[in-house]
Amino acid sequence: MPTINPLSPDLGQLTDEDLKKFALAGALKSINVFRLESGKYRIVVSLTWKTGDYLLITYRKKPREWASLDRLMKHVEANYGDISNFSLSIKTRPPSK
Repeated sequence: MPTINPLSPDLGQLTDEDLKKFALAGALKSINVFRLESGKYRIVVSLTWKTGDYLLITYRKKPREWASLDRLMKHVEANYGDISNFSLSIKTRPPSK
């Protein structure tokens, strides 16, 4: 798996609504969960039909973050359907900037 930096400004961006549509269409290659130094978690997604990695953002264009991994997983399971169709990788430390 390539190295992904969840703090990189070079990442593409996806809203929750976009991610739901791609999940329903079976277009998710992988979902990567990163724990930041702040202790919060972010999601970075790879798509089957498009190159690059995409950070999940809010409608206000801010990175979507969770305070706990449990809440993040509940969000994924409730919003993106059966999680068996993509891989989940957890990185405890992002690469240096």
